[in-house]
Parts: sequence; C-alpha cells; structure tokens
Amino acid sequence: MCPDSKLYTAEVIVFAPFQQTFSYLYPKKIEDRALVIVPFGHRRIFGIVDSCSEGVEEHDYELKFIFRVIDGEAMMSMTMLKIAKWLSSYYLYPLGDVVKTMLPLTPYLINYRKYRLTAHQGEVQACQHIQDLAAALRDIFRTRKTLQTKTIESKWQAIDPEYHPGKLQEAVDRGLLKEVRENEPGRSLSIKESTASKKLTGCQERAFRELVGKTVAQKEKKPCLFWGITGSGKTEIYLHLIQRLIDQKVDPIQVLILVPEISLTSQMTGYFESRFPGKVAVVHSGQSQSVRLKHLKSIETMEKSILIGPRSAVFASFRHLALIIVDEEHDTSYKQSTGLTYSARDVAVLRGRYENCDVILGSATPSLESYYNCQQDKYSLVSLSERVNQGPLPKVIFHRGSKSKNIRELRSKAHDHDTPHLAINPDILREITENHRNGAQTMVIVNRRGFAYYLYDVSKQEPVKCRHCSVSMTVHREKTRLQCHYCDFQVDVSSVCGDKQENYLLVGYGSQQLEEFLIDRVKDARVKRLDSDNAGEKDHLNEVLAAFRGGKIDILVGTQMLAKGHDFPNVTLVVLLDVDHLLSLPDFRAGEKVFQLMVQASGRAGRAHKEGKVLVQASRADHPVIQYGLNQDFIGFAQFELTFRQHMSFPPFTRMIIAEWRSSSLKKLNDYTKTVEAWLADTKQYHSHLLRKGTLRLLGPSTPPISQIRDNHRCSLIFSGISWKEVKAVASIFQTRFRGNSRGVKLLIEVDPLNLI
Repeated sequence: MCPDSKLYTAEVIVFAPFQQTFSYLYPKKIEDRALVIVPFGHRRIFGIVDSCSEGVEEHDYELKFIFRVIDGEAMMSMTMLKIAKWLSSYYLYPLGDVVKTMLPLTPYLINYRKYRLTAHQGEVQACQHIQDLAAALRDIFRTRKTLQTKTIESKWQAIDPEYHPGKLQEAVDRGLLKEVRENEPGRSLSIKESTASKKLTGCQERAFRELVGKTVAQKEKKPCLFWGITGSGKTEIYLHLIQRLIDQKVDPIQVLILVPEISLTSQMTGYFESRFPGKVAVVHSGQSQSVRLKHLKSIETMEKSILIGPRSAVFASFRHLALIIVDEEHDTSYKQSTGLTYSARDVAVLRGRYENCDVILGSATPSLESYYNCQQDKYSLVSLSERVNQGPLPKVIFHRGSKSKNIRELRSKAHDHDTPHLAINPDILREITENHRNGAQTMVIVNRRGFAYYLYDVSKQEPVKCRHCSVSMTVHREKTRLQCHYCDFQVDVSSVCGDKQENYLLVGYGSQQLEEFLIDRVKDARVKRLDSDNAGEKDHLNEVLAAFRGGKIDILVGTQMLAKGHDFPNVTLVVLLDVDHLLSLPDFRAGEKVFQLMVQASGRAGRAHKEGKVLVQASRADHPVIQYGLNQDFIGFAQFELTFRQHMSFPPFTRMIIAEWRSSSLKKLNDYTKTVEAWLADTKQYHSHLLRKGTLRLLGPSTPPISQIRDNHRCSLIFSGISWKEVKAVASIFQTRFRGNSRGVKLLIEVDPLNLI
C-alpha cells in the first residue's frame, strides 16, 4: 500500500439494530453521507458517514478502519438525513435501519455499478503495489470498455486469491478506474404541457383557486386536506395545479404523487403521462430492481419531473421538489406493517415541512386524524362537493342479508353440488341480471377473498385452524385448498377431510365462490375476478382493468381493492356485500373502515353521464355507521365517530404506542411477561400522578385477539395518553429495559398503530 500520512475519524451510521453511530478510521477525507462498508463484530455491514474530521479521536474502544468506501458522493441529502433522524426518534427505531429502509436498493446499486479504465493506466506509478493493481485491471478489462462491479470482483478473485473489495475502491481512489454514470446531473428539463387541459367546471374552478390560495400562494407552508366527493375530478385539479406551479416558477419543479396501491398506479400514470408526456416516472414493488433503480435515477438526475408510486416512493431523491400529493390519504396501505412501521402520509407531511414544499392530502373519505387536524388548524381544508358531470351521487339502496345459517341448516345443503348457493338477497341478483341486459357494467365487492370463510369440523364443533396461527384457514381454489392469510401456510382439503367429508362443512363465501356463482346465475355475462390472489400474477391486474374499462368484461368481482379510486365510465351498478361484519372486529377503527369502504365503493358507480345505483347488503341496518354510509354523510359520521373516540380516549384525542413481545416458547413468553408486570407495577407507582390525571394509560399486559402468528405466541402492552411526550418517554424506558432482556423473545414497538388485533 501507499497510504496517505493523515488519518481521519468518521462517524458512521451503521445498518444494524439497536445502534446509532460508531467511529472508524480512514486514510482520507470522506464526503458526509457517503456509503461505506465497515467491520462490525465478525461481519461487514453497510453504513453512511454522518461526519468526518481530520485526526484520531480518543474512544473507550479500539477504532477499526473502514473496509470500503462504496461511493465518494452523498447517498442522500442533508434534509433526508434529518428526516431519518426524526423518524428514528419518533418511531423508536434504530437510525441505521431507518436509513437502510430509505435506501432499499443499496446492495443492487453497488453490484451493478459500472467502471471503465482511465488514461492513468499507462503511467509509471509511484510504488509497486499500484503498478500491480493497474496490471490486474488491464487483465480483467482486456477488450471491454466498461464492466459492472460484480463482474470485476469475480474476475479479480479468479486471478488473485487475496482479492478483497478494498482493492477495487483503492483503484478508484488512485485514479485507475472511473465510475460510468449513465445519467449525469444537470439535465434540468422543465415540464412542458403537451395535451390540452380540460376546462374546469365552476365548482372545480372554485376549489382550484382555494387550493392555490392555501398552498402555492402561502409563504408559510401548511398541509392542505382536499376533501372532494367521489367523481368530483380531483385528479384534473392536481394536473392544473402542477401546470400553475410550472408557469409560476423560474426554476424547474418536481412533483411526488403517492398512491395507496399498485393497482392504482397505471391509471394515475396514464392521466399524468398524457398531460406531461415523457416526464413521468413510476415505481412499485411489481417492478424488477433494475427498472425501479432506473426510474428513481431519472428523478434524481431531473430527467423526469413527476414520480408516481406507493408508500416507499416518499423516500425518493429529488432535486427541486415543489409539491407532494397524497391521493386517497385515508388508505391504510400507507402504513408499513413490518420493520419501520412508518406512515407514508405522515412522512409526506414531515418532508413537506423540511423541504418547504406544498403537501396536499386528497380523499373522498378523509381519515379522522386529518379531519381533526383541520379542526385544530394544523391543516387547511378545501372541499369539492359536486361531481364533474353535475349529476347526483348514486342512489344507495339497503338490502337485508340472509341470516347466518346454523350448522344443521348448512349440513342439509352440504352435498348440494348442482348449483352454488350463496346468501345473496334475490333482489340484488335480479338487479345484476337486469343491469347486464341493459348493456351496462357491474362491480360486485365482497370483503373476503378465497372460496369460503372456513371449513367447519362438525365432530369437533370448530373451524379448521392453521397449525401455526390461532386463526381459521380460508378455503381456496374451488374447495381444494386451505390457506392461512397470516402465515400463508397451505394444506389440501382432501388431506384434512380424508374419507370423512360428510363431517366437514363450508361456511361463508369469498370472491372465488362469488365469481363462480355469478357465472352460473347471470347467463351470457362475461365475469372476471380481481383480488390479491390473482393481482400479483404477471400483467394480470392491468390486463383485467384494461379489459373492464374497454367493455370486454360485464361483471367484475373482487375485494376492497376495487373500491379504491378506479374510474370506469360504463359502471352503473355497484354491489357491496356483507360489509357490516367488520363492525364486530375488536378494533376501534372498525367503524371508520366500514364507512370509508361504503362511500368509496359507491363512488365507482355513475361516474360518467349515466345514473348510478349502489346496492348494499348487510344485516345491521340500524347501526349508525351503516346509516351514515348509506347517506354518504361524512360530516355526520365524523362528528359521531369523534365523539365516540373522545369518550373512549382513543386517537386522535390521545397518542398510542403498542409494545408486543413474541416467542415460539410459551414458557419464555410467560416468564418475560412476569418481568414486564413487575416493571409495570413500579412504573405505575412512579407515574401515579399522571395516571390519576388521566394523561397517561398503561393497558396490559394482555393477549391480543390473535394470540399466535407463525408459531409465535403474542403478548402486548399499550401506552396511551394525551401527552405525546409522556407516552413516548415511558415507552422509550420500556424499550431500553426490555429489548435485549431475554433470548428467544422478540420485542416489537409500533407507534400510531392502525389496529389492535
């Protein structure tokens, strides 16, 4: 080696649990937020440099050298690093793992980076070591102009058994190799409108001007909740707002548009690509890593100006971010359920504050948290209460569902295989048939996927349960397979029933059985199903949606995913089946989810110039949530639900954190729980003044409704209170005390949980 005489100390945020930063040495100055590989115990892991200073600082442990500098340039902006630190503090999650979540393509980026030989190859080097490096590289490249990292390393290992990645980095540092960047920064191309804008209606124009007044024209940025009824043309207003930003700004602008699910990206992309051709990038989990990386890079280099994507797109790198739009902001898909359990909607609001850009939260059924923030003057509110075609909202008609049959009644029909039998109101079936005869399209939404709810064991008088979770298994694929929707464990029905099929009954119905039923009962109708069971198949989702939009499907059957944001002009009838069973779930947000589902599903009907009709089958017509949903009365529902939440001390009037511990050993779980109970007794005594005032509540330990998932037994403790500072402080103490307390027990902390199941 020909080392430099100076040494530098770098503070590195390592991608490891329970750690923040570690100090390392390196023989040259490293750019802040550069990506590195460092030794960590017996492993080598990624990290990014938080700061780097000349000299060797004293520590109570021996400093090791950084193993490899992956990129001499910053991997994320200073603003995004500040956001990462805020998220780490707020969600009680290790900073390194937060950064790792924000940079998900890091390993891929490294392996597929390209390099070329430089002109320095022919020069006489100062020492033999560098000459050896140059000779090895000439042998590796030979006639090739560029090679990827993984190719260089595999070839180098073949000719040098002592090769390690540090040699590649040294070759770059010494000027022997240069990285090839396909999209160099500086192509600051502004968006230019191509397709003519649609003229806004009077109601749209008023909403547009109000949005401009509360976002673009405001110096102090405040998130704006855009509450527009279904079919009111919110997307067209977004397009006009972007064009106005372009017209008003001297510098190029970029826009981030978040959508809740992959099923909505193609439709949204079509709208924006037609208006701003060549300037739209889209990312989602269905793409390969190379495609995602290409699209993200196109935003980072300003080749593209509009990024559309689901949850993770909120972390994308922008140069001139001017506007963030969170479409369907109420949707629970914006909440990550594993790892860093962040809310993309909330991160968007945070990013808007840090980036000083406008944030618009759009929905026909706003979340109660966002609506409450408007009441507290934290958000501004703009409403749009008229459909584009100036027609009325679809007529919503209630139909009482059939009562649940007892096991004796089910057993009498168990072997009736001539025609499928479902508990669907006959009047609804007649309406579906009549709508088909009139040449219109129908959407039928049921809240369950699969063929039947579960398989009932008559001899044991209980459903067949998953071996690994404390839940019943759903019947799939025309009664041939049982599947757990929590761990995905599957087993053939035949292996469960054996030669005693008469002892087992199918209970309930899902989207698969509903599809079969409608094919049988609505003659000559072209029926297709779309749910999460088949939406993941290659191109299936887009093909089905395109076929339905093009009139090649008469009846589209599916689950809740059909209720979200789709625009099908020829749909005049929407059927929503058995929505009220959600109200029986032990979840304080159940009423909000039912109301949102009813209104969103209703919004798919009558969106063009045809009158729409919505049929809702339920068994609890007198329930207030069902009544508000039938009347599509958001204000009435919000007042009713917020009163209930306040009385019960639920969010948004309180803040909530759940600590959950899991173990495959019930004994270890119980021992851990006893330790928690002892700590809890001391904590309640110490914080007795807060508990008496009601500003802090500690609920548990208790067993969740689903007591076992993936062979892991569960127990939880809820921290709740009016003061976020107090709730977080006690939860942080608990986390510090118990996160490494026992082997075989895993502790999970979730901030702002969406459900308690």
